[in-house]
Amino acid sequence: MSRDHYQWMARLYDPVIGRFNRVLREIAMSMLPPCEGANVLDVGCGTGLHLELYARSGCRISGVDLSPAMLAIARKRLGDEADLREVDAREMPFDDNAFEVVLASLFLHEHPPEIRMTILEQMRRVLKPDGRLLILDFHPGPFTGIRGHWTNAVITVAERFAGREHFLNSRFFLANQGMLPLVEDFGMTIEEMKVVAGGTMGLYLLRKGVTR
Repeated sequence: MSRDHYQWMARLYDPVIGRFNRVLREIAMSMLPPCEGANVLDVGCGTGLHLELYARSGCRISGVDLSPAMLAIARKRLGDEADLREVDAREMPFDDNAFEVVLASLFLHEHPPEIRMTILEQMRRVLKPDGRLLILDFHPGPFTGIRGHWTNAVITVAERFAGREHFLNSRFFLANQGMLPLVEDFGMTIEEMKVVAGGTMGLYLLRKGVTR
């Protein structure tokens, strides 16, 4: 059995990181409001905080994560109606065009580039032709004001605690300008983009198809 790298922090995630990211989830929900009955997938769903907001509005929710400890909290939070699976996001067991909404929050930066692109391809595969993909992840700046520099310092410390490989992948992600080059390679259209938290966080609302 592979090691659960998030086991040590699962119980701390909601009161610490989850609380820290509450405003980001609110911004994300304003960019992609829930629609009752929609099929929603959260890739790297963690403890289910983002899925919970969609479930409250009558969406059918699914999530994938490799951490048993994080999924245990998500199952307790979301109940039996949620389809939560302990699977690798590179091999998601869902049909093509299955979801109106696909989410990925603070997930892609932790992977090596080749894995990151495979996950993006999987997310595009399961997204319906008229669906929307919402990605929230670190932004390379420039950082503005006290908030931007303070938040960047907090992120750096948190990423170091996540382990050497995680930290190096995160640094590589930012050194290569974060999500924007990936979106271009990925062949998606940016419908809306917001840079928040003093330049440290980016939210990208994507749809299938390339801008001409």
